[in-house]
Amino acid sequence: MILDLEGPDVLARVPARPGVYLFRAADGIVLYVGKAKALRQRLAAYLRPSAEPAPKTALMLARARRVELVLTGSEKEALLLEAALIKEHRPRYNVRLRDDKAYPFLRLSTGHPFPRLTVVRRRRPDGALYFGPYPSAGAVRATLRLLAPAFRLRSCSDHAFRHRRRPCLQYQIGRCSAPCVGRVSREAYAAQVREARLFLEGRTAPLLRQLRRRMAAEAEALRFEAAAELRDRIRAVESLVEGQAVVAGQGARWDVVGLA
Repeated sequence: MILDLEGPDVLARVPARPGVYLFRAADGIVLYVGKAKALRQRLAAYLRPSAEPAPKTALMLARARRVELVLTGSEKEALLLEAALIKEHRPRYNVRLRDDKAYPFLRLSTGHPFPRLTVVRRRRPDGALYFGPYPSAGAVRATLRLLAPAFRLRSCSDHAFRHRRRPCLQYQIGRCSAPCVGRVSREAYAAQVREARLFLEGRTAPLLRQLRRRMAAEAEALRFEAAAELRDRIRAVESLVEGQAVVAGQGARWDVVGLA
C-alpha cells in the first residue's frame, strides 16, 4: 500500500498494532526509526494536523516522503527490531543513539573460562565482544531476557561466580547452566557461548543446523536427557527467530506495510 504522507486518510490505514516505523526520504534513505506499542497512535503524534513536533522532528518530517511499518507480535519484539534496524541504518535523526556514548550494549566477556553476557553502557578496548548499541535499556534487557533460556549463559559477577556454593535461582528457572558449581563442563559451556555469538551475529541458520546435529548425536548415543535439553534450546531459538526476524537475519519473514 503506497500513500503520500501528506495525502488523506494516512492514519486510517495504519494498524493499531505493535511494531517499528521507518521514516524515509525521497531517495529511500532512512531518516528515523522508532517503535510503538500501537503504531496508529504513535504516528498520529507526528502526522495529525494539531501535532507540534520538536524542531529536529519537524526537520525530519519535512524531508520524509514515506513511512515503512514493520509489524511485530509484541512490544518486546518491537524493541528488538528497533535496535536491529537502527544498528543497520544509523539514521540521521536518531540523534540520541548517534551522539550519546552511554547507550547500552551486550558484552560477552572473553577473558574467563566461563564468559558472561551482561549489559554495559560503554564499549571498551578490553578484548570482549560487544553487540549493539541498543536504543534503550529496555531493548537490551529484553534481548537478554529472551536469550537466557536459549543459551543459558551466566550474567553474575566474577566475585559471585567464585563464591557460589550451590546453583542460584537463574539455574533453577532454566536461564543459566550453573558453571559456578560444575553443572556444565567447560567444553559444553564453550559451545553455548559459540551458539549465543552466532545468534547475536544474525547467523541463525548455521546455529540451528549445529544444534540439530548435536541433538541427533545425543539421541543416537542414547543420552536422551541431553537430547531433550537440546530440543528445548532449539525450540527457544526458533521462537526467537520467528518473533524477531530482523535480529535473526530472516528478513523475508517481516510483516511489512509500506506507506509512501
